Amino acid sequence: MSEYLEVIEGINVLQYGTTTLHRLLSKDSNIGFYSENLTIVILSCNRADATIKLIKSLNDKCKNFKGKVLIADNGSTEENISFIKSEISKIRINCKLIEFKENLGVAKGRNKAVEYVDTKWIMFLDNDIYFTKDIFPEAQKAISQLGCKFINIPLLNADKKTLFTYGGHLYLTMLDNNDIHIGCGSTYKQVNINDIKFIDNCLASFLFGGSSIVNKEAFLECGGFDEGMFIGFEDVDFSITLFNKGYKIGCCKEVGLVHDHVKSEKKSDIEYERQRFSNKKLYESACYFKNKHNIQVWSKSTEEWLKQREKELGIDNSKKEVEEEIIVNKKIKIALIVDTKNWAYDNIAKNVKKYLSHKYEFKIIYMDEIPDSNIAHVFYACMDCDLIHFFWRGTLYYLYGDFAEYYLKYYGRGIESFIDEVIRKKCITASVYDHKYLNSGIDRTKKMINLVDSYTVSSKKLFDIYNKLELNKPLTQITDGVDLDKFYPQNLERMQNIKDREVVIGWVGNSNWNGNTKKDYKGIETVIKPAIEELIEEGYKVRLELTDKQKKQIPHNEMVNFYSKIDLYICASLNEGTPNPILEAMACGVAVISTDVGIVPEVLGEKQKEYILQERSKECLKEKIKLFIKNIDSIKELSNENLLQIKGWTWKRKSEQFDEFFSTALEKFKR
Repeated sequence: MSEYLEVIEGINVLQYGTTTLHRLLSKDSNIGFYSENLTIVILSCNRADATIKLIKSLNDKCKNFKGKVLIADNGSTEENISFIKSEISKIRINCKLIEFKENLGVAKGRNKAVEYVDTKWIMFLDNDIYFTKDIFPEAQKAISQLGCKFINIPLLNADKKTLFTYGGHLYLTMLDNNDIHIGCGSTYKQVNINDIKFIDNCLASFLFGGSSIVNKEAFLECGGFDEGMFIGFEDVDFSITLFNKGYKIGCCKEVGLVHDHVKSEKKSDIEYERQRFSNKKLYESACYFKNKHNIQVWSKSTEEWLKQREKELGIDNSKKEVEEEIIVNKKIKIALIVDTKNWAYDNIAKNVKKYLSHKYEFKIIYMDEIPDSNIAHVFYACMDCDLIHFFWRGTLYYLYGDFAEYYLKYYGRGIESFIDEVIRKKCITASVYDHKYLNSGIDRTKKMINLVDSYTVSSKKLFDIYNKLELNKPLTQITDGVDLDKFYPQNLERMQNIKDREVVIGWVGNSNWNGNTKKDYKGIETVIKPAIEELIEEGYKVRLELTDKQKKQIPHNEMVNFYSKIDLYICASLNEGTPNPILEAMACGVAVISTDVGIVPEVLGEKQKEYILQERSKECLKEKIKLFIKNIDSIKELSNENLLQIKGWTWKRKSEQFDEFFSTALEKFKR
């Protein structure tokens, strides 16, 4: 028998020239010599005993572990939650439990958990794993030696002898119909580890999501796990992303984790596993994968694997789904209604279409191209759609205008009959991006919300406000995102000579927003301009650059050039849902000062939060600008923080939230 690990047939292992001295190239200690830069993320859904077994093994076997543990609970019973809370209180390790109150699934659960992580590195561990030794010193060395941001940790089978996985490989095969099939698994054979004398770190093409260490920044840059994927497929999808982005996937040589998925016995556990290994859900996920990559992930071997897993876990899905006929439907058709081309809502619609067209068929309708903004005409034009989404909810109120009433009467309809016979037959959704119609206009809000089946809001502030109103509650919060292909750092070297020149301050928007010149919603006339003028009079070297839609509109794809010429962006709005220029400025590495509006407290990092205005006034803005100039040496730190923060706000991530919203809204509508 060979003393070396043997590669599975069909895989070519290329030599990778390296040396332990390559560790000296690393800029830092990655996860830390005592894992102080690492958070272990564990998804838990019932099976609390397995979760605690994992944590206790970490506590007992990894004596030098000084990292953190984050247990992300996917809707366990109160009994399981109480047990976890009780047990982690007895452990020396820094453990935190967060509760999602529902089963978000693996991909979304992991993505959501990452939002709570404050270390630079993350270890994803399934809760059916436990430690037999401290793998972290070798993992730290492997990351340094291989120079990778993603690394697999090998797993043993429950017998603690034979390998379950080592390495990680994407298996591609050509099918008879010329389709490509993809699978995943170990690079090396599942042999008795005690027979192997020579084992080393290596590279792989597949990342095991349930036993891997990842760099948080790189993980977010890759968009996280696709939440449209189900058990296992999200790992394959993410590995394809890593492959196409040119990231190396490493494998640590230390074998000290055991994969031990025991048979379900509790009723709650069995039901969870039944849902987890649902044939229908997995098949739908496979179809989603096929539409996205044009690669098959479902095969006979997948079905056989499912049957084997069901047998091992004591699950009987035959009564529910094995005999169920699976029908692959054509794409769901969605109409996206926006106000005008090449402005904010159109930008959102185009990005949603860009990232979700593999799953949905979209058509975008512009209201300013509809004669007299006839809302009834819009509904008739969308009769072939399954869902109609209004980005500007105010459009729905056009139904109660004189023109719509006249139009409907001409065709022998009243408004109420049109609502019952046309609108109620479609899934209607909308988004709320501003604070309009909340006081004197509350009756208008009630009428608009009454016309929709589900709606989103764009900030936590709006979510809290609408939750308290006596009307249907928002289904979810979806903020705006930013296209990092359009907005990116340019000319950052300008910051090096900022002390020797005037500070250029920028503002972008529509000074006459809402058509109201008397009330300065954007603060340009009553806050920003007066503050800058007084600072200049006081001897400060500052200059204001404006991009006002009322005077000259710069094409969206050219705005990156504007941000490359300013040093500081200011938002002085009275209210906002998502002030998009803040996201764009951050993506370009520009520091910001802003009123406390919309998503500002959510998107800004700790350093930038010092520049949120305590009050919306000329005086407060002047003080913040003076603080910025006083601390001008920290401009690079603000720039770097913004570039890091914005990586979690890409349109790819936000579009995945729209995907979930559309799916949930349609399910709710059908009930």
